[in-house]
Amino acid sequence: MSSTTVWRHKRWARLREALQETTAEAITTPSEDEVLSVAVGKLSIQQADEGPSTGTSRHDTSVQDTPGGSGASRRSGAQPASCPLPHPPPTIASQLDDLLHIQLSFIQCMIAFSSTGRPLRFIKVPAQDGEFLRWHIDSGKTCNSGKGALHPNDPQNAPFLEYQDGLSMTYLTLKSMKMPAESDKEIGEYHSGLVRQVLEELARLEDLKEWEWERQQTPEDPSQASAFSPAGSRFMINTGASTRFPVGPLAHESVSDRHIASQWTAWSPNAVPVYSYSIVSATSNLLLGLSRQATGLLMAGLRSTIQATLEYARWPGPLLTHDHRLLRQLVRDPRTVLNALDLDPHITTYNCCSRCFALYDLSGDVPDTCQNRAAPESAPCAAKLWRRRRIGDGQVSFPVRKYLHQSLKHWLGRMLSRGEIETWLQVNRWNGGRVRTPMRDIFDGIALQSLRGPDGKRAFLDTLGEELRLVLGLSADGFNPYQMKEAKHSVTSTAIYMVCLNLPESLRHLPENIYLVGVVPGPTKPSLDQINHFLSLVVDELLDFWTPGVYYTKTALRPQGRLVHAALVPLIADLVAARQLSGFGAHNHSRVLCSVCTTPADGVEDTQYTSFVPRDLNTHRAAAKAWLEARTTLEQEELFLNTGVRHSELLRLQYWNPLLYTVVDTMHNLYLGILQRHIRSIWGINVDEKDGDASDISSGAVPERPAELKMAAGTKLLLRASTKQLAKAGKAVLYHLCVDRGLRRAGTISQLVKNLEAWRKKEGFPVEQELATADNNDSLSVDVPVPEYVDGITPGIEKAERTLRGKHASTALRRKHKDILQAMCLARKLDTSGAKDVLADRLLAWPPKSSRSSQHAIGQDTLSAYMEDRSRMILPSWMNAPPLAFGTKQHGKLSADQWRTLCTVNLPVTLIRTWSFQEERRVKMLENFLHIVEAVETFGLLEIDERQIEAAEHLMQKYLDGLKELYKGAKIQPNHHLALHIGVFLRLFGPVHSWRSFVFERFNYFLQSINTNMAFGMSSPAYSVFSIVRATTKIRIGELEMTFMMHSCRAANFRPLLRSPPVQRYMQDFANSLRAADKDDRRGMRLDAILRSVAEDEAPQPNGMPFKGSRPTSLEHHVYRALLERLSFESGNSYVDDREYFREHPAGKSPLSRSAVQCSVVSVSGVQYKPWRRSPGDSNVMFRHPVMGSGSHPGHIDQIFLLSGRSGEDSIGTFLVVKALQPLTPEDAVLDPYRKYPTVGGRLYYKSYSDTTLVLRTDDVVSHFAETLMDHLVVSVPTLDTAGKQTGKMSKTCVHVRPLDRVSGCFTSFCGGGLMNVLS
Repeated sequence: MSSTTVWRHKRWARLREALQETTAEAITTPSEDEVLSVAVGKLSIQQADEGPSTGTSRHDTSVQDTPGGSGASRRSGAQPASCPLPHPPPTIASQLDDLLHIQLSFIQCMIAFSSTGRPLRFIKVPAQDGEFLRWHIDSGKTCNSGKGALHPNDPQNAPFLEYQDGLSMTYLTLKSMKMPAESDKEIGEYHSGLVRQVLEELARLEDLKEWEWERQQTPEDPSQASAFSPAGSRFMINTGASTRFPVGPLAHESVSDRHIASQWTAWSPNAVPVYSYSIVSATSNLLLGLSRQATGLLMAGLRSTIQATLEYARWPGPLLTHDHRLLRQLVRDPRTVLNALDLDPHITTYNCCSRCFALYDLSGDVPDTCQNRAAPESAPCAAKLWRRRRIGDGQVSFPVRKYLHQSLKHWLGRMLSRGEIETWLQVNRWNGGRVRTPMRDIFDGIALQSLRGPDGKRAFLDTLGEELRLVLGLSADGFNPYQMKEAKHSVTSTAIYMVCLNLPESLRHLPENIYLVGVVPGPTKPSLDQINHFLSLVVDELLDFWTPGVYYTKTALRPQGRLVHAALVPLIADLVAARQLSGFGAHNHSRVLCSVCTTPADGVEDTQYTSFVPRDLNTHRAAAKAWLEARTTLEQEELFLNTGVRHSELLRLQYWNPLLYTVVDTMHNLYLGILQRHIRSIWGINVDEKDGDASDISSGAVPERPAELKMAAGTKLLLRASTKQLAKAGKAVLYHLCVDRGLRRAGTISQLVKNLEAWRKKEGFPVEQELATADNNDSLSVDVPVPEYVDGITPGIEKAERTLRGKHASTALRRKHKDILQAMCLARKLDTSGAKDVLADRLLAWPPKSSRSSQHAIGQDTLSAYMEDRSRMILPSWMNAPPLAFGTKQHGKLSADQWRTLCTVNLPVTLIRTWSFQEERRVKMLENFLHIVEAVETFGLLEIDERQIEAAEHLMQKYLDGLKELYKGAKIQPNHHLALHIGVFLRLFGPVHSWRSFVFERFNYFLQSINTNMAFGMSSPAYSVFSIVRATTKIRIGELEMTFMMHSCRAANFRPLLRSPPVQRYMQDFANSLRAADKDDRRGMRLDAILRSVAEDEAPQPNGMPFKGSRPTSLEHHVYRALLERLSFESGNSYVDDREYFREHPAGKSPLSRSAVQCSVVSVSGVQYKPWRRSPGDSNVMFRHPVMGSGSHPGHIDQIFLLSGRSGEDSIGTFLVVKALQPLTPEDAVLDPYRKYPTVGGRLYYKSYSDTTLVLRTDDVVSHFAETLMDHLVVSVPTLDTAGKQTGKMSKTCVHVRPLDRVSGCFTSFCGGGLMNVLS
């Protein structure tokens, strides 16, 4: 059965329940196509997301009104099949179809409507006209009439009135629909449910008007002016309208967002219950993932609780007037709360063409069909932009799909309303144009320090006065909106993000501080230049920010306003998205292997990165301009084929350099690229076979070896022909010529010819200019290698040997005489018994070849050793550990974090223990792998300098050279070449944690996790038909993206409110519980984003968190003596033993208190350290101590305490009590295999701790370490009498220590310098 037929069966099965048993009389069983024609009519508006591709646009409405089975017949070529279900009457089908269209139109209106955050403008004055009079649609009056009428021409009222008018028309349409008496009961209930929903929505709008009326009746309290907007919205941060600079050189239009004001600072006592109720409701819906129905149920429970509390407080008397007023202010619908909180982003809605992704602003005139042209002389797209449906006497039109674009100016305005954000944004990032060493952030690199401002003279970061100079980063990435479900794997939505790099790392990548530009509607990605439609909206605003700048009339710290300039610099995305956004061709384009240098595609194996020729910016811009000005699509395609460059909207930013600002994303390049490829493709994993040496592993399909005659002809060409003739030998011949000579055989024909040319040159073969080619390869003299025959080779045997090597051997060999076949088997020491077919099969299988699976480097032996070490390894809680059996299918894909941990921590421990004692090739494979591990670790440091960058570049080159030598069949990928440029981007932008895409991948996951259930909250069974229909008419892709956009922006705007002073004051228990329930993953690279987030002189002193209910206790004597010892090394120390002080009273000294509070955890640079009794992994610490010299040492934390001064003095600080692991004796240290690889290998220590107690300051803590028990370790011990070696064990049980310092790599001091030796 075809996939199309299966899909049709599924669609009918979903409709069966909605339409079953619609009539009692027997009806002739229709064909499947007849039944499905009705299904198409009911579901045509949705086109069923799971439907197969048919070559028809998913928005094509040509089959909606097709009678009979023609529509279904066009969709499937399957034969009609009988179906035992009754055919629904046309009236029922038509009613259901109309209700579906009304419902979808209603959904789109609800999604599109959002509060503007500005007060409504009434015709009458609320303060003078008494109580508000509600309007009801059945009153006979128009919707905007009576005492509460709004000004119809006021732009602030326009969204509200448009939505109210639309709901009124929907209600009247539903009421006008005639439901015949014989209508299905559930269809009638479905109709009634929609009517009720519209009435509830109209009532909600009246609630909003009543709220606003009562607010305008209440005089504004001047003391609360800082808590709310100047316009006085209930929960909103709001400002006035746009203004202009008065006169002079800065006179230009500016933007004043409604959110430019200070945060909440106070709540009036009578408003606290309403605010708290709203905060809890919004939190449940936006942050905890409750649906609107579930949130409404929670709100009903809260209202009942508040009412019961008031009645209890007033008992036995009645509720007071203000009690009733309070209860009336507790709204019933969560959408009303969200509107009142003013959480909606400032968006512009566009009609997005379903074919070419062209955008049309819905506030202007939108044509019926798309008028976009790919080139000036190309035909217009002509795709339909509107869906139309006739319902009753009217016609409903709505866009084929919508795209919501969030304004950058207004997003930044909301950010500037937050005092803590503006404090960081106004920090001067100008370093005088110099690179800071070591580099800790993106502003320490040369790219931003050398960026010139709009005038072309002054540095962009060299600010003038109070203006802000902001630097932004751009990213785009596709994701599956159906949470990676297998059946939906081909559906893609594309999110576009920006991030403000002026914020510190601890704030920069938080969800509330990321600018979500928009979510491009699916189900497909924009192809090639189609992404420019969306980039142009961003670039338009960026041009305003560049010059003349955007002026905000009021900010949190500048009531008088300030000017803001902004520049987009790094483009941060995976390779495919980065090439698309910047205008380059794909990585496999013959002209643009690399976006940085001019290396051609066939030069991908060149590793001499110092000799790479950089691309020219002027040449690139000229090529992009020529593509843009091409008159026809054919001309554009020819230009793109020759240059690999097309126009990108980002090139409209004159300061933007696509060659240097399109960064190589290390998450995709290193972790998901090179490391994963090395393990899976170059080495290979096979749990069913023993370990191999990966010598025969090939990156692609291995071409079959040609017949010996062709190989002989190829050999002749190799020895005597020109390069041009050699290239004509064919890939299979060239491949096996390389195999026979032990040369690299991966890559294209041109790369194979290069390898053979290098071999000819090395061997000194003379090459003729031309060699006459023979018409018949059979005429060449060929020496066929054969095994040794005791009685000599007869002509028959020689002919049979040739047949055995021919391409028809499997059939021709069986026709030979049996005695010849037996002689051939005997020469090969094979069994000579059996018939001719048996003998031929034995010869064809000789010589026995190793299966491909046996050549996988990681087989049963290595996997068993890995799992053994993995089960013994103790990691800190912030490490994202790989699965125990990563090579098996049940564990699926590994994340970037897991690949990082596996390749940099787990595998080095196992492979050094096992492979370092094996044969020479195995050792070389290990060393080659450790080169890339050390390079990756160095590239990923949070602090880096020029010497470390040079060392990492050298290691990367060394790895690639070793890769080519060890694995002849492994293909060098574009990722490998691009990795040689990572050093360039480190110099430009500093450490990689400032410019990698990990945070955007996490945001994609957040979008996928949003609850996209579009249910209205109807209860069963009254709306059972609605639920069935909703299940069958999946949310269309365009609507999914709208939900993603609105929900994520509301959640981002809501999070800062939870940190406002009144919430922390009046809802402290709620705020603490919410923080405790925060499930944000702070492991792996998420932790890297918060490490060293501020300068050392600005970082607060880490303080321990005392155990719950803990009280001061006296320190043990040995701990107290160790504390005195540690403090004695500090300059200006005046503390002495308290007993000595009271006995001798030394001058200038102070007694050191023995009283301390025990702590459960201390956070140092964002990393949590705990005593070993609470968490063994978090207690393993690398530390420095003055007594033990300058190196770092491993140990575990025995306890953490806060030491307070005497007589109410301030706390002296947080201290850690540690015991160090015992180092190996010189005799055992010689046997330690890990010391051969000091940087990434770690080293062994005895599994015992020193008796000496040490006390540390938090500044003495370096990092955690990974601990692995090595009671199973077998080492290689040199023998005394021979040069050989024998196996043995250490004198005591050992543990392996792998330091996890990812800040500056300073752990190399304990293991002898590590990567610094690479350059020496």
